Amino acid sequence: MARKLWIRANASAEVGIGHVMRTMAVAEAAAAAAIDITYVMDSDPTGVQVPAKHGFDVLVIEHEERRSWLERVRRSDAVLFDGYTFEPEDHEWARSTGAKIGAVDDWGRGEFDVDVLLNQNLLGDHRYHVREDTRMLLGPAFALVRAEFHALRRRRGETADSIVVSTGGSDPTGVAVEFMRIVEETGWFGKRSVLVGPMSTIAPDRPGWQHAIDPQSPALVFDAADVVLSAAGSTTWELLHMGLPTIIVQTHDNQSLVAEAAERTRAALVVRNLPGLAEEATSFLAALRDRRLRVQLSERAMATVDGRGGKRLLGALFPDRWNEPIKTG
Repeated sequence: MARKLWIRANASAEVGIGHVMRTMAVAEAAAAAAIDITYVMDSDPTGVQVPAKHGFDVLVIEHEERRSWLERVRRSDAVLFDGYTFEPEDHEWARSTGAKIGAVDDWGRGEFDVDVLLNQNLLGDHRYHVREDTRMLLGPAFALVRAEFHALRRRRGETADSIVVSTGGSDPTGVAVEFMRIVEETGWFGKRSVLVGPMSTIAPDRPGWQHAIDPQSPALVFDAADVVLSAAGSTTWELLHMGLPTIIVQTHDNQSLVAEAAERTRAALVVRNLPGLAEEATSFLAALRDRRLRVQLSERAMATVDGRGGKRLLGALFPDRWNEPIKTG
């Protein structure tokens, strides 16, 4: 009987789609290794469509089934948690199956009763409480980058005519409109695009902009850009893997480690002061008119993210099935 990877994650307008999208890097590696994949998700109709759209099986559960789905998990399987609503007792229940347990985190703190813990954003010290034998995968060396971004990786920076702005799968605060206004007021960039996620409420008819509304391949939209202005979510690592000169904006507290890592590696220009967004972003856009800076950012970005994080995590979850070298970041 084939081994199976169970991915426990959720997507909704409130939490966005980042938890699901980044775990697809692991799911794609598992599929290539002939390991079956099933997403286990709460019953948000729009959220459930996210992995299903990409061809993955989805098991939809209600709150009262929070534990019962684990009856299907075998000792030879692995369970991966990614989300802010899961507690140590969820890990403990999953551990009782005998399966290998993993988790993806953004905060750098908390209690995790898991075999493998990944934080792709963390370069400094952490405040995790874990098992003595927990394998820690920390830093951009473990960034989860989906396959569609791999083929589009290249040195960039020679031109600066096209810009894409993006805030991820959802934009509950409406910051995308502010991004667009800032770009418009510069008077630069002959080609302007906004990438709209499946849970965004941005109006799709703003003049002077191309609107990519829940595109089949976001990577192709970004590939057409010379510069990207993006919220500092998981997409950050995919953009840096592609070598794109990028300005990232910390729009929520859970993006603080992404912003810090991008600053420390000098792989992107970072706005962390949201009240000062207009002034700082305009200054960075002006700086990116310099070809040398664009090229430097592109080179640093690719040096920071090699895109093999999904395979490294899979190798930690199935060490006897996947021989991917695991470096320490």
